[in-house]
Amino acid sequence: MAFSDTVAELTKGAALFIVLFYVVSKIDERFDGWPVFRNAAKGILFGSAAVIGMASPLELGPGLIVDARTLIIGIGSAFGGIAVAAISGAIAIAYRLSLGGAGALAGSVIILTSALIGAVFFRLRKRKPAVSSVANFLLFGFVLHAVALPWYFIVPGDGIVDFSQSVGLAMLVTFTPATALLCMMFSDIETRIAMREALMARDADFNRILSSMKNMYYRSDANGILVRVSPSVTNLLDYPL
Repeated sequence: MAFSDTVAELTKGAALFIVLFYVVSKIDERFDGWPVFRNAAKGILFGSAAVIGMASPLELGPGLIVDARTLIIGIGSAFGGIAVAAISGAIAIAYRLSLGGAGALAGSVIILTSALIGAVFFRLRKRKPAVSSVANFLLFGFVLHAVALPWYFIVPGDGIVDFSQSVGLAMLVTFTPATALLCMMFSDIETRIAMREALMARDADFNRILSSMKNMYYRSDANGILVRVSPSVTNLLDYPL
């Protein structure tokens, strides 16, 4: 396996993430205020993406495959939490075991490890928002793949020799910065969602204040057209606006 093969696998994973990035943003909009359904949808989405990656992997030998599952499950868990980690991990592990081969056990453990590391990183980010930085995303990417690599060495046979010589280092070099870049993209989704929720909360507070006002309040645009009035206006004028 050449370095270019690993880059090709990364490119395939990046293409999956472009689709994931779009779909996740739509899920967050569709299930806003419904965290259980939102997390379930995300878990199924990331688990399915991992399955797609494993369906056409780099094959180092019989039963020994390399794909972007670590990247997909790790980032999904890092931005979805324990529920997404559990659902996506279960889907990916079930599929990897169904593929069988000498690397089935190691591959399943790699998925489990990726889900756990991602879930831990999710908790760290929620407790300390400053953790969501480029440097920490790079560190997360390095840890995610560095921890996964040793599991390939429990695979029996000679395939691991090819892996250690041509793919192991290439994965760290390419997948680590790719993880950081994708984390930044998903972090941007989180920021936009937080801003939208803050604006909605502020608007709800403002509406409550208007509803309780006895004095008249109105706001008009540059053309003098009313764009907002307080409910008290209806009572004072004795007709609805």
